[in-house]
Amino acid sequence: MESVELKLRLIDNGEFVVSYTKKIVEMLGEPELSLEVKAGQISEDVSRLIESLGYHIAAKKAMDDWIQLKAVKLSK
Repeated sequence: MESVELKLRLIDNGEFVVSYTKKIVEMLGEPELSLEVKAGQISEDVSRLIESLGYHIAAKKAMDDWIQLKAVKLSK
């Protein structure tokens, strides 16, 4: 299984972060994910997106003003 690390914590545009994350998942075919995104609405939107794509958030770590998420695809 492929693994991808996305460091998007300096990007303020929530729509871009969500769209980019979704596109990467589609292109790589369900990779393990490690994401760094801004805290607040962006992290909530990304969390909802990856859960809607069938992922489980295995770890969530709050940093100064950003969040680190680690997600794995749920078994079918």
